[in-house]
Amino acid sequence: MTLKIPYSLLAMPHGISTVDGYDTLMPHDYGKLLNMRAFGYSDEWPSLIENNLILSMLNAKYLIVDPSYGNLEDIRGLVKYSHSGEMTFAAPISNKVPFSGDYAPIYKKIFEKDDIFAYENLNVLPRVYGVTKLKATDTINDLRVNLYAFQKDPHREAAVSSKDLKEIGKTDFSDGKVKILKYSPNIVSIEADFNGAGFLVLSDQFYPGWKAYIDGKQTKIYKTNGVLRGIVVPPGGHEVIFRYSPGKIYAAMAFSGTLLAGLLVLWLFS
Repeated sequence: MTLKIPYSLLAMPHGISTVDGYDTLMPHDYGKLLNMRAFGYSDEWPSLIENNLILSMLNAKYLIVDPSYGNLEDIRGLVKYSHSGEMTFAAPISNKVPFSGDYAPIYKKIFEKDDIFAYENLNVLPRVYGVTKLKATDTINDLRVNLYAFQKDPHREAAVSSKDLKEIGKTDFSDGKVKILKYSPNIVSIEADFNGAGFLVLSDQFYPGWKAYIDGKQTKIYKTNGVLRGIVVPPGGHEVIFRYSPGKIYAAMAFSGTLLAGLLVLWLFS
């Protein structure tokens, strides 16, 4: 993720995913979640960086900032460890907490030159992961409030709409292991193994045309955390595929091709 306009425009040709997308046509819900304007500009970058949870939820692993933001290594959080030994940070996260053995920097400086600093976000969520709890959150604003108030831990729980939660029929899910096998612009292949029913979150934007398959059988994608994709996965080991297959676009292409062929035939015979 970049915080300076010129660098965000370099994302697409270099194949770098950023929170404002590959292009300047920023997805609406992403913009609302981050309070962003055109070209990735937001008045909230300092508070987003200090709070950290929204950026971590969006898989923003690297930040490029100028020195006016200060030393991000001064922002610390209370270290927590999951039962599997994974390190995360507990609320509150702030640059005002005293330094001690229980607190550690959330960002690690990895590059510095002239007026550019690059940091690694140590609290970032993976591109794909499982959560053990779902909560109903119907608006982007409610999600923002919950994350800013540390009322939601995206490492362990995810938000879906009340309607989707009713359709899913449960709020608690099992732990499991997930791993990306293949990642490309049009297809994402994932290996998933849950002890019981699991809920898998892919940190890519929820967008029309994407379909999900479990062992070749299509399953519904739920809009998760306001902007991401989530699916329910049965117990055991499974192959999960996310595939971009926009039927309306393909139909329009087929119609255009047929129309063009017809016009060529008419032109030849005339």
